[in-house]
Amino acid sequence: MVRLRVKKRKTNQLRIIGGLLRGSKIDFPDEVGLRPTTDRIRETLFNWVMNRIEGSRSLDLYAGSGSLGIEALSRGASEVVFIEENKNTARFLADNIARLNITGSKIISTTALSYLKSVTPNPFDLVFIDPPYALKEQQQVLEILVSHQWVHQQSRIYVEMLKDEDIQLPDSWCWLKRKVAGGVSFGIVAQQE
Repeated sequence: MVRLRVKKRKTNQLRIIGGLLRGSKIDFPDEVGLRPTTDRIRETLFNWVMNRIEGSRSLDLYAGSGSLGIEALSRGASEVVFIEENKNTARFLADNIARLNITGSKIISTTALSYLKSVTPNPFDLVFIDPPYALKEQQQVLEILVSHQWVHQQSRIYVEMLKDEDIQLPDSWCWLKRKVAGGVSFGIVAQQE
């Protein structure tokens, strides 16, 4: 008797670290360029914005695993729009949202730049910019968010990049918080008051 090996689809897992879904696991595929934000960085990020999450509209521009957007929903965001170009990764995200019975989410399978340039802006309170590092789109996306009015005066924008990279912020915008963890630089950008 010959036994055939069925190749299983390789998946990875991470856990939600706060809110109603705390401890829940989310699956994500083993895709090139997909590297979810670590627990440590997510914890720091959500400590920084904890007073702005409840009832917020959030935009997760390079959703990947969905860890940032799902974390925001777990902590009380009313709506998260997930933008994910990779259809397989978007399917995993949709499966996680269904399995965890999450409401208030919408997944759009396109590039971040295509979405921002083709949809009529409706300002978000919190935006996550965490692209695959090879794309180096943080600067361009930040400029479009501000110039096309995807954000308002009270909005907060999370930006993640390699620690040896930097971006020029739009006029009247500044880093509220910024930190380095390992090889990653991350922080919160806001309009100066």
